[in-house]
Amino acid sequence: MRSAVQSKLKVMIKRLLRKYGYPPDQEKIATDLVLEQAKLFAEEWAGVVDDK
Repeated sequence: MRSAVQSKLKVMIKRLLRKYGYPPDQEKIATDLVLEQAKLFAEEWAGVVDDK
C-alpha cells in the first residue's frame, strides 16, 4: 500500500509542478525532494522518529 500512496503523490506533485510552470528538466529533482520531505513529515506526525 505504501508504494501505491507514493505513486499517487508523485502524480499529484508532477501535476502541480506543470500547472505552475515549473521547468520540465527540473521536475524529477523537485519531485524527489518533495517526496523526501513528505517522508520526514510523515514519520514525525506518526511519532516514528528514528534517532540516528
